Amino acid sequence: STPTSKSNSANRVEENMDSSQNSSLSISTINEKSSSFDLWKLSCPDEIASKLILMTQAPRICHEIREDGILCLLVQFLHQHSIEEEDSDIGLKSISDNYQQKIQLRRNSSKALRNIVNNTTKNKKEIQILSLLEDLRSFVEILFLKYSDLPADCCDHPCAQLTELFQISCDQDSKKIIELFGGVYVILDVIQTDYRFHKRDSSNQHCIQLRQVCLNILTYMTFNNPNIKSCLSSTR
Repeated sequence: STPTSKSNSANRVEENMDSSQNSSLSISTINEKSSSFDLWKLSCPDEIASKLILMTQAPRICHEIREDGILCLLVQFLHQHSIEEEDSDIGLKSISDNYQQKIQLRRNSSKALRNIVNNTTKNKKEIQILSLLEDLRSFVEILFLKYSDLPADCCDHPCAQLTELFQISCDQDSKKIIELFGGVYVILDVIQTDYRFHKRDSSNQHCIQLRQVCLNILTYMTFNNPNIKSCLSSTR
């Protein structure tokens, strides 16, 4: 490909993917490695996530794309709905429809993220934290897909996973990993989704515990971290 064709491909991706505009991933960095640049020839997040499922089967490519910063892009794909649904005029049904439309994108992004971490890290804490965050994302997905019309008593709240994550978040290195894997967005999704579907069950002890632990984690994560504070202040 000529430099001009590479530039046009990168520009098309920037135009078609509003969610990736705030990523720290630069087009010039991606162009340095052919495996990563191939992603940006694709026209939409769904195609990129699907391609990443295949690419991340190879450990060597996992190391390349992790260095390129694609973890940040996958986190954005996983939590794209969190930003889009913040319009107060959107009803619950519209929010649920929006979530379900992007479910395959989130599942593919989650698999690719798991592949990259498994193939690039020797840090057991990364594996532990990623597993906890996956459980919390599953809770949000299950609420949207299966338990949206059922009372809180019928739902298995992830209080144990949240408590474990809270204990881990006291450690500075763990806080960095939680932030890297989109943990702040996960916690926001958990507390917002639980309240959205269970706000009438205000006396349910599992709901109360879930929200308390979520707020405690966010308190730890925001301490001396202006980036996370800015993220939270931009979210209703």
